[in-house]
This record gives sequence, C-alpha cells and structure tokens, in this order.
Amino acid sequence: MAAVFLKLLMFTRSGTMTDRAYVGMHIQKLTAPLVLSIIIMIASGSLGAQVHYSE
Repeated sequence: MAAVFLKLLMFTRSGTMTDRAYVGMHIQKLTAPLVLSIIIMIASGSLGAQVHYSE
C-alpha cells in the first residue's frame, strides 16, 4: 500500500495534467466507498439516536 502511495506521489510531482487526472480518478475510486460507508454509519447512527430519543 505504501509503494502505491509513493507511486501516486511521484505521478503528481512529475506528471503532466493527464497524469494528475489519472491519479485523481484512482484516488476517487478508492475514497468513494470509504466516504459512502462513513456517511451510512453516521446516518444509521443518527437514525438510531432519534428512535431511541423518541422512546
């Protein structure tokens, strides 16, 4: 994982705009599921809190 991150850093440092866009797409693909799961966790947590509060 660290090696991949270093490659991404080297791409953004030395790369052209297309390289940066390519790396950006990969970063988005990696972070999108993570962000979604966090949002779902927060949403379900707040829903649970509301249900508990109404009781």
